[in-house]
Amino acid sequence: MGAEIQNRPISGEQKKMAVLVFLIFVSAITFAYIKIGLAPLLIIGVPGVFAYWFWFAKYLKNPLPSSVVLVPFLLTVAGFNFHVIEEYMGNYSQAVSRIFDFAWTEDSFFIVMMILTGALFLVSIGLYYQKAIAGFIAILFVVTRFAEVLLFIFPFIKPQIQPETAGLISQHISGIFVADMPNYYYPVTAHYYFPGMFTWLLTLAPALYFIFKVQNANRHKEII
Repeated sequence: MGAEIQNRPISGEQKKMAVLVFLIFVSAITFAYIKIGLAPLLIIGVPGVFAYWFWFAKYLKNPLPSSVVLVPFLLTVAGFNFHVIEEYMGNYSQAVSRIFDFAWTEDSFFIVMMILTGALFLVSIGLYYQKAIAGFIAILFVVTRFAEVLLFIFPFIKPQIQPETAGLISQHISGIFVADMPNYYYPVTAHYYFPGMFTWLLTLAPALYFIFKVQNANRHKEII
């Protein structure tokens, strides 16, 4: 027998949670846009609008049991880890630094990814206990996997730093030394690739499964 999802009205506490999450998210994206530029707005900000709506409509009122969301979420995290390995090996952070002219070193990329991975496993505990905030972070993470389709566009974006130089370059950006910045600009290299392309489907497939499970559970008002 399936476990029923009670379709109850949103409570006062849930409304406060929704407002708090919205304010924190908008503040974080605005700060990132001011400090970094367009990249975080495209990769996190735009998908985040859909993620917030999906969380508010499908999860906040009726947090779903771990039997629905935990497996597809952990599969997405696992695929993401393989995806990050490809990005790391291809100097993803330095390549993005060269395109958008902001400092993202290899060391900072590694640290950020390790912190993110640890945080995502903490989120999985929150999903197990059906915590609303964990649901938002999980949905935001899953939805941003779709935004990585931008990887297939990056080879056509002209780098702001020495676009005509095909080889690696190293220089200071805003006072921070960034070493070994590769150039994946297709008109110069004639090689269509950007770090993360080959493993993108490893994150996309379980992300689609996650969205399907949440949508299906809400549509039928029960978990099969």
